[in-house]
Amino acid sequence: MQYFWISVDARYSSRRNVYECTLVVFETKAKKTIERSHVIKKRASNRKSALQWFMGASKLMEPEACRLAITSLKHKSFPVMGYGILHFKIGSFVHDKDSTVAAVIKKLEPTALEKLDPNHVIKNLSKEVEEKAPRIASIIVSSFRKALKLANTTTNSNEKLQALLKAYPQHLQNNHSLCDSGCPHTIKPEKLITKEEAQVVKEIFDKRIKYSHKFCDIACNSQNNESIHSTICHTTPKTLDFSRNYCGRADLAIGERLLGKFAQLRKIQRFIGSLFVIPKEQAIKLDTQYHQDKIRKQSKAYKERRVELRKTKLKFKLKGMEFVSSLIVGAHVSIQFWMDTHEESYSSEVSKTVEKYCAETNHHHDQILKSI
Repeated sequence: MQYFWISVDARYSSRRNVYECTLVVFETKAKKTIERSHVIKKRASNRKSALQWFMGASKLMEPEACRLAITSLKHKSFPVMGYGILHFKIGSFVHDKDSTVAAVIKKLEPTALEKLDPNHVIKNLSKEVEEKAPRIASIIVSSFRKALKLANTTTNSNEKLQALLKAYPQHLQNNHSLCDSGCPHTIKPEKLITKEEAQVVKEIFDKRIKYSHKFCDIACNSQNNESIHSTICHTTPKTLDFSRNYCGRADLAIGERLLGKFAQLRKIQRFIGSLFVIPKEQAIKLDTQYHQDKIRKQSKAYKERRVELRKTKLKFKLKGMEFVSSLIVGAHVSIQFWMDTHEESYSSEVSKTVEKYCAETNHHHDQILKSI
């Protein structure tokens, strides 16, 4: 039996009156997308499709997409040399606690361990502190982040995190009786809090201590899912309606993340019978350059340089935005026409690619088993 360590998160097609939802299942150990599911809500103008329409409230679309994805994943099996037919189980899953996804997975996989995305835990804590103690909100959020970071430098991160969260309300009052040897036993005057504020902080932290085992490991997060959602935004912006071919456009973005930007373009060119097809070697080379350039743009030096250029060339960029906007709209229109005739066929191609990556994930786990 093989185990998946997954992170799940869904993206809605718009901010209000939602009719489309896409959920992506990401395998955190092998770092691959192993499943995705689309849920389309029934509306009066829906055309015929292979998908079954969802009937219910919009907030229930994410749990339904999760049920479809996990059910599909449970039925997947692959022949592996020396092991026979291997079936998959969910070892642990990470989610953002925004819906009833955990209940759905627990029903399908009772033995799976539940984990929470630390970034969403911090986000929810920030909202609660802003309501109860707005003056010290930034101090508390910063302290919580520091506690998480320090806890992950030890072998038993959960015990360390609980000890730090218990000590912080006293520490911020300059009382270091609960602090360990790593504390400098001094605190800046601007970071001091009152007894009433310390009581509020204690209540907020005590609430998180009860389930700290679920988010104490910062390596278990859903940021890869958020990254995929960002890519989907390029083909299906939330400000525009794509009800005619939402699934195909979302799969276009997922396919780009699975194959690579230019490898996918080559696949589409071959798929539609284009006269010109990018050579395979050139597509791989261009994708490598694109990936390296993406990493370079994430560096601190590049971001600082961008800030400097933005100050000097702000007027020029604003003048050129009209031309860029028209190009973006034109690209969306061309994709819209192409997807009207190729949506279901392209989605099936993406499904095959996801199956392939799922099999590769199985091979990755097989290598881990052999090395133990």
